[in-house]
Amino acid sequence: MRKLIGLLAVIFIVSTGQVFAQTTTYKLRDAGPAGGLVFAQFDFFGLEAAPSDESPSRMIWGDAVKACKDKSVTVGSKTFTDWVLPSKEILDLMYVNLKSGKDKAGVTYTPVGGFSSYFYWSSSEDGGSYAWAQYFDDGYQGNDSKDSSATRVRCVRAF
Repeated sequence: MRKLIGLLAVIFIVSTGQVFAQTTTYKLRDAGPAGGLVFAQFDFFGLEAAPSDESPSRMIWGDAVKACKDKSVTVGSKTFTDWVLPSKEILDLMYVNLKSGKDKAGVTYTPVGGFSSYFYWSSSEDGGSYAWAQYFDDGYQGNDSKDSSATRVRCVRAF
């Protein structure tokens, strides 16, 4: 699993064009550099979820992709514009480490982040008309219509 997440992170870095030189170590569920919640920490980078869902509370898939691409968060004098809609694998990691109550290491924790017990979009497509979503009540993943299903959105970024 660690290799898969590492590979996905490399794909994330290549697809966003971001190169990271992390000098601060963050712990799971800490506030990240852009004020979001850290849900993964690797040797040279981490991943953080936006501090809240995007508005409107539910949107079709194309609007979800655009909302994350257009997202801008300013913390102090630094503005973060490198947000993306997470892949289904990264979305699952977010669910496990922020919402489920028990992380991959088996550590029990109090869920954080104010996630709704509803479906959240991923960037992973399943054919031309469908994309993957994850139910943040029990972790179930399934595909849904990109154009007719309105689902929640939580953007992510690497740091």
